[in-house]
Amino acid sequence: MFHKLFYTCEEASLQSMKKDEGRVGLSTRFRLWMHTQVCHFCKIFHLQNQRLNKLVDESKARQHIVASDEAKNKWKTELSSNKRD
Repeated sequence: MFHKLFYTCEEASLQSMKKDEGRVGLSTRFRLWMHTQVCHFCKIFHLQNQRLNKLVDESKARQHIVASDEAKNKWKTELSSNKRD
């Protein structure tokens, strides 16, 4: 019964990543919470993973890069010469 209530660290890590993507239900969130209450390492992993996801999302929101026509032409030339090789 104990193994059904508590995740292993490997399972907790996977569920933590899924939770951050919004893909877990209430029972999974509860089991993850229980695991992170007793496992310091998984709690730190979960917090670091949340922070990393937040930083990635912020970076994506700020990033709107448009290549110049000069760069596009350079890439086209390079790609064309690679096709011939």
